[in-house]
Amino acid sequence: MSTSATASISSPPSPQLPERFEPVPDFLTAAEPRLVWQRFNELRQIPRPSKAEQAAVRWVENWAADHEFQLRRDARGNLAVDVPASVGREKAPKVVLQAHLDMVCEKNSDTEFDFLKDPIRLLRDGDLITADGTTLGADNGIGVAGMMAMAEDPEVIHGPLELLFTLDEETGLNGVRDLDPALVTGDLLINLDTEDDHMLTVGSAGAQGVSLSFAVTREAEAPAALSLLRLRVTGATGGHSGADIHLGRVNANKVLGEILAALHYKAPGSAIVDLQGGSARNVIPRESEVLLWAEPRTAAAVVEKARGVMRQRYAATDPHLQIELLEEDSEAKPAPWTAETTEAILLLLRRLPNGRLKRSERFPELTQTSANLAVMHCGGETKQDGTVEEEGFHILYSCRSSVMEELFATTERIAIIARELGAEAEILASYPSWELPENSALLEICRREFQRILDQEPEVTAVHGGLECAVLGDKVPRLDVISLGPNIANPHSPDEWVSIASVEKVFQRLLPGLLDALSAES
Repeated sequence: MSTSATASISSPPSPQLPERFEPVPDFLTAAEPRLVWQRFNELRQIPRPSKAEQAAVRWVENWAADHEFQLRRDARGNLAVDVPASVGREKAPKVVLQAHLDMVCEKNSDTEFDFLKDPIRLLRDGDLITADGTTLGADNGIGVAGMMAMAEDPEVIHGPLELLFTLDEETGLNGVRDLDPALVTGDLLINLDTEDDHMLTVGSAGAQGVSLSFAVTREAEAPAALSLLRLRVTGATGGHSGADIHLGRVNANKVLGEILAALHYKAPGSAIVDLQGGSARNVIPRESEVLLWAEPRTAAAVVEKARGVMRQRYAATDPHLQIELLEEDSEAKPAPWTAETTEAILLLLRRLPNGRLKRSERFPELTQTSANLAVMHCGGETKQDGTVEEEGFHILYSCRSSVMEELFATTERIAIIARELGAEAEILASYPSWELPENSALLEICRREFQRILDQEPEVTAVHGGLECAVLGDKVPRLDVISLGPNIANPHSPDEWVSIASVEKVFQRLLPGLLDALSAES
């Protein structure tokens, strides 16, 4: 793994469908189910960052037209595709299969890649499919491909199906939050966004963001006796801010803040010029950096000590962590923050919570409540007329909890800490947690068939990430909802992978068997 960088996707242009699709790579031609890999191979060639899924939507529309499936959409752009039942199963209850079309766009800093134009480059490592220096998009692309395969494979026996394709999931479940409930006409829903093939997911965390802004004042000029240095934290493992938060991985923003605090107190006069880190609210920050004025030898000694401490502390979770201090060209002599601004922001970074805050009481191995200090940047907001508002330091937080009272208490705590130190705090919109009732008929059938089909007892559990099941169940109360899926690891990072054997297990055996059983129940 190499160091990481973030794709810039603000106000993206409309991505285009490729004129023709590249064939399935040779290393996947024998993988099963072939229809799943065929559709995933097409999807990996379509740009689909959150809020820019237009090309992927057109791909679904073309696929539905080719198969003469009726397609419906709501005002938000979410799609529902109606698939007729297999012969003899027409009276079975309608089953909704659901997945989201967008993906998280993360890449390594040494990878040349444009998420608005380039196809994901697939690699194979034994049983695992990965991408070449970028996120793979198996979250949730393999779910999208899987439900399409269920619809078009004549060997899969099923009742009436409704394929629900949602948008903009990765930035806060926005597509499903705007979903028109009338788009969903079935009563049973299987979400395909679980990332462990021995699990039936029956619960997920709610989430809420916090936006912090701190006014920045600068000195009139650069200090004369100091050097301009750049301190960078790179090579962290990162990952999903829900699914991976319990692993204790490096948060590059917090590590950088800790080093800066040590430098500030051991080298008085050190002064920050610019501070940037993280990429997205739902990603554990993998990279962070600061431009500052400091005495080089003192700074080098502080950084060398911090490097040893951090490498030892995170040896198991972040073996490729890099902390480097570089001398910059100081000819431009940028003005630094005042001492008062520096002290307030460094204290803010030290006091803000991060990581797992509480374990689940119902599922002891699961995180109940967490906070992710996700993004920080310094700069003014550019208005439409081109003017820039007062410069500020900005932080974007993501908090999660399966207990909504704890979620709201956590975001309020962050806001209080920030306000006490002179920052402005805005608590953003939330989405709910989800917990399936224990008397769920769908869960009972799925547990029974899981055991019969795979000869193993499923683990019935919850996840700390957000699932669209929560919003769907809230919007359409009649729905009986469950989530499942194949083994995917390291989503939201360039180390993401999906298991070939697990895709076969879920989409050639488990899901077809469930659809057969659910349609036979009638």
